[in-house]
Amino acid sequence: MTIEAPPIGPQETPVSADGGGRRADRGMFIGRHWRGELELGPSYWLCGSLLGALVVILTVLIAEWASANITEAPRLTSFAIAMTTSLVLPVSIWQTVGIWRSASRRAQQRKAAGKGTLWATMARLGVILSVLLLAYSFGRYRIPNAIAYLQIAFGGDQTPHHIIRLFNGGRVVALGGGFDFGTADALRAVLDASPGVRTVELNSIGGRVAEAEQVRRMIMARHLATYTATTCASACTVAYIGGNPRYLATGAKLAFHEYSFPGLSPQQTAAINGHGESTLINAGVSPWFAQKAFTTPAHELWTPDVATLVSAHVVTRQLSGYWPSVTGMDVAAFLRGLTRVPSFAALKKYDPTDYARLQQNIDEAIQAGAPPAELNARVRLPLLQALARYLPLAGDTVQIEDAKLLADEATALAPSHPDVCVALFDGSRSVTTYLRFLPDVLRRRDIAVTANIIASGASAPSDIRDDPPLARGEVAKIISAVRSDGVDMPALGRKPVTPDDKRKMCLFLADFLRHVSALPSNEAGPLMRGRLVGH
Repeated sequence: MTIEAPPIGPQETPVSADGGGRRADRGMFIGRHWRGELELGPSYWLCGSLLGALVVILTVLIAEWASANITEAPRLTSFAIAMTTSLVLPVSIWQTVGIWRSASRRAQQRKAAGKGTLWATMARLGVILSVLLLAYSFGRYRIPNAIAYLQIAFGGDQTPHHIIRLFNGGRVVALGGGFDFGTADALRAVLDASPGVRTVELNSIGGRVAEAEQVRRMIMARHLATYTATTCASACTVAYIGGNPRYLATGAKLAFHEYSFPGLSPQQTAAINGHGESTLINAGVSPWFAQKAFTTPAHELWTPDVATLVSAHVVTRQLSGYWPSVTGMDVAAFLRGLTRVPSFAALKKYDPTDYARLQQNIDEAIQAGAPPAELNARVRLPLLQALARYLPLAGDTVQIEDAKLLADEATALAPSHPDVCVALFDGSRSVTTYLRFLPDVLRRRDIAVTANIIASGASAPSDIRDDPPLARGEVAKIISAVRSDGVDMPALGRKPVTPDDKRKMCLFLADFLRHVSALPSNEAGPLMRGRLVGH
């Protein structure tokens, strides 16, 4: 038969001669608190209040360390913050369970001795209250905060990647995309390598405030101007305000709202937004504007008009036009978009040399600070060159398709844009703007027919140039047929040629092409391949 030994209480711990018992007792401190074996005073004040205060101090210190280091090591710092938050939960559970058990044990002892249990009851009520507060804190703040930091730590940051380009002879650097981690370092590298930069152009949806703060300080330290050509929103405005002077293009917008991050308490949110307000005011912005900017809810955007921005000293001056260039452009994304257009897709497939020239034209246009109109011209030039080269080689079916298209385009352009219409027939389609005067349905047809011309011409047999010559009489027959329809070629020999003359000529050419497209393909094809020259 086994005789169970009585439990050893707090005052009954055996002590060896060498003090090993005391060391064992200290080693069991965490377990003794968890089981409620500590006296209520030490359990409540030491393990509860004092340790709780130390945890708060630790989390504050880590938060301050994180704010100073997150841009240098965002993943490591975010992981440290998330782990700190995660460790608070088991520590809090250990505290509350130990205090509850110690208070219950004390209550039993006091009842057995016929004494009151007020202190034990108050301690348990305090535990209940702390559990409720803990549940609210974790559900409302700590868990969302930890999840957000873990996403950053494991590469799940949703902020768009930054785009930085140097152009305009090295005098302007454009920052677009988002202010993700690494933006400030990337911009610093460009500025260090480009001492001629005088302006930072900011066209961004925003992102990480810590990165934007670094960019702002960098702009201020280097005495650079800032400029926005399209939209600078959220954290982007933090960087924008560092410029001196600060420019805004006609039609461009600055958009403001309060800072936010998952799991921040109202006190933390108020503190970081107070810092944002101070940043604006220290940059010379009117206090009322700074207050409005940082009381706009995070899910909204306040986009004040130019007059308000200027009067509040946010913007130094508005610049007319799109100055200085097309910026913030991701060339790779732009080219991917072009390849979804049939004509450019055909160019890339059938003429990679011209497509490479197109890529070079886009890059040079941006580097040179070209305005949008010039960029569009440079984009279209290789396409026009390919069209001129492949048009004489395209097959009969495509030639007839092109004849019908030109006839419909001439009919659409003649009434209001006779100059553009006549230039369309100069043999090279060199007018790059004629498409914008056409309705959408004709623009889409033009793009599709251009793609077909490139594909057909690039695949043409080598003997396509051996079309049989056509007699002048055949062309004369078509002209007679057009005139019999009541459309006559105007007398263009006199000077000057009036707009009405050009309109009549356009309508005549439109009808002429319709008659050509009605011919058998073996007659219409050679005509459209260039045999009309000289007739």
